[in-house]
Amino acid sequence: MENTSQDINAIPTWPFLRWTSQMMALLDRHVEGRIVVPLLERMAREYPQALRYPFRITMESLVQGYGSESRIKTTNDFNDIMPSREKKGRTTSSTFKDTDKGDSRIKAMLDRTARLRTLLTDHQTDSFVHALHGLHHPELWLMDGMKKICGILKGASETPEEKKSPEFVVRGVKAHAIYQAVAKRCLTVEGINVVRGKRNMGTYNRDFVGKWKRKCEEKLGKNGTEFLKVKEKASWRKVLQACGSLKDEVSKSAHQIKGGKSPLIKFSGWLTNFGVVSSTPDIIPGSTLYDDGVDEIGSISSRREGKLEIPGLYWWPTRRPRPLNHPRVASFSPEVLTMQSLRKPKRISILGDDAKEHLFLVKGGEDLRNDERIEQLLTLMNNILAADSAAASAGLSSIRTYSVVPMTTDIGLIEWVSDTQPVKGLIEAGLSGDSLFCDRNNELLSIIGVKKMVSTDDAIGIRNNQFAPLLHYNRSIKALSGMKDCRVSECSHEVYHSMFKTASAESVSALFAEISRVVPWDLLRRELMRLAPRPEEFLTMRNEFARSLATFSMAGYVLGIGDRHLDNFLMDKRSGEIIPIDFGTSFGFAHAVLPVPEFIPFRLGPQFMGLLRPLDSLGLLKHHATIAMQAGFTLIIDVYYFLILLLLYSYCIEFRCLLGFFS
Repeated sequence: MENTSQDINAIPTWPFLRWTSQMMALLDRHVEGRIVVPLLERMAREYPQALRYPFRITMESLVQGYGSESRIKTTNDFNDIMPSREKKGRTTSSTFKDTDKGDSRIKAMLDRTARLRTLLTDHQTDSFVHALHGLHHPELWLMDGMKKICGILKGASETPEEKKSPEFVVRGVKAHAIYQAVAKRCLTVEGINVVRGKRNMGTYNRDFVGKWKRKCEEKLGKNGTEFLKVKEKASWRKVLQACGSLKDEVSKSAHQIKGGKSPLIKFSGWLTNFGVVSSTPDIIPGSTLYDDGVDEIGSISSRREGKLEIPGLYWWPTRRPRPLNHPRVASFSPEVLTMQSLRKPKRISILGDDAKEHLFLVKGGEDLRNDERIEQLLTLMNNILAADSAAASAGLSSIRTYSVVPMTTDIGLIEWVSDTQPVKGLIEAGLSGDSLFCDRNNELLSIIGVKKMVSTDDAIGIRNNQFAPLLHYNRSIKALSGMKDCRVSECSHEVYHSMFKTASAESVSALFAEISRVVPWDLLRRELMRLAPRPEEFLTMRNEFARSLATFSMAGYVLGIGDRHLDNFLMDKRSGEIIPIDFGTSFGFAHAVLPVPEFIPFRLGPQFMGLLRPLDSLGLLKHHATIAMQAGFTLIIDVYYFLILLLLYSYCIEFRCLLGFFS
């Protein structure tokens, strides 16, 4: 091990920046941790802003994983993710299993990383991460929390043995710990939301607290005291009903959130006022502020080095970075753009001191480390393509990648890809202006008994509840399933599972062919022709589409990337290139985690094939795909296995606090 450490010390640190997250995952290992910590300390001295976010999310996962549920807190600074003991006399999660082995391992890790934590502690980064949490709608924070609480409570009375055990008490304590974390995140305007007398919370979030804190206290007691009163089945049922009622109510409110532009001040006062000269810096309580001269460990820091860098600058360095030349955050645009997708992510504009606008998508409620790993692997695959002569001769394009910056386990930044539009949006635009489709759609609506029709300019109606093919498909699937319960939704996965057991493949195929005839085959083709100013440019864009689709299809197949619906494909409106996004279900997890398991290896539907007509779409894509695989995509599997093992290890540690009770 000493020889390994000496060899690493002789190597420049910047090549390791690509694999910072992977090295961070080894911090709790006794042997590997002793090797990587000195290297990370060297990197922290040279590139501190490259390590702060990976270190934050790693420490959060490890401390929460080895610690008990009562230690879960919102992550605003390092003090929030360090383990803490509850006050004596209070009922805590120590009621259930909390092994000394986990505590000793955490203590050893904290001792080993003490110097590294000192190097990477920064008040401005703490404040920035906390402010980004405010950009995620509080309805979604509360909805996710209530879903998790209901999931914990529902397992309390499954067997007679559990009814005789203190299981109800345990579940109540675990639910109370989660509720406290959720309340700290979205149901308080004090504490972490007030710094030196200044309110950093946005006006929208403050109004939400005023409304929903009262509702939660009425049903769950002040600070969730009703959870701690759960002793038997009657009290358990009462709390479960209250949580279910809150979950349904806040879910309904979340579904009413509309997209579009809104003032930044609604969600974050800190981001709005960033860059305004103040006599007293905004410091999260408990964080460390170094002087502009020499900090406590002796490294020199200039005033510019202390400013917040534009995120994502250390994504995949090909040469030694120069941090002093990196652009810093000067201010934030006063407007944010809320997307229409499920998690309501928001696009923010960061104005740098390089006089440029840097666009990012703030995505909350999801752990973006999976997306980060996939983007790293796609970059490696691009390097394989670039080194292959056959791929270069065929003109195979590299897969467009972008930087992903996970900050905590539930918030992160994604680089905004400009001049793109989701493929689904392009197809819907063609649908809303197609008179023949609207006639067919209205005819099918009348057949299935829907009276409200759509016009050629009614894009919203087509996208929501007047899209006849989808309505007809859902109703027919339920009919084929044989389920008579009207309380079960037509689009429920339960209906699909029942249909899969009872219906024949021929009947389902005939149904799909019937509704497919309603939708014109050339919608995407027409939109691409509209984007192309001249016929020859349409041919160029179509060729680029075919190459990028074939290349990513093979990459996605090798990496097990699932959930490839049309919102997860962007199209470059200038080149026609396909850009894949959202890799939450990768490494083959789509078979297990999606309600309807996904078994198709990649996406190749009628719209994609129609775009390539009159060419032999299957032959063309097969030709490009074969070249991509022969270039050596399968060589990536070795790296793939290494990354997935690290990812699974970190996830297992993170969820140990939830699963440890059953071990």
